[in-house]
Amino acid sequence: MSLVGPRPERPEFAVQLSKAIPCYGDRLAVRPGVTGLAQVQLPPDTDLDSVRRKLVCDLHYISLISFGVDVKIVVCTALALLGIPHCATRGLLGVPSLESSVVFMARTAPVLTEQLRVEPQMQPA
Repeated sequence: MSLVGPRPERPEFAVQLSKAIPCYGDRLAVRPGVTGLAQVQLPPDTDLDSVRRKLVCDLHYISLISFGVDVKIVVCTALALLGIPHCATRGLLGVPSLESSVVFMARTAPVLTEQLRVEPQMQPA
């Protein structure tokens, strides 16, 4: 396990999610992490749509993976623990938003984006 990366899923849910969501297993291309891009910008999963949104963020993170991105995510995580919302820090730190992740996925993998049926979620102000 690493500090930054897609959050691991409990094994009993991972099998079900792999069957229900195309390319869910692709997030395993990197080691799981304690925090990640999806965690700093989205609330906990409540349904398949929220898992799909997090998958888009995880796949975007995998495409951007670098020490610099990891540092930004760790800083965003620390600020979130202090009560500062991601929407206030992402512009300052240059961390991708859910909307930019959806746009990235639509450009690089339009078929996947269609299969995932991901719509940007309105972020709280």
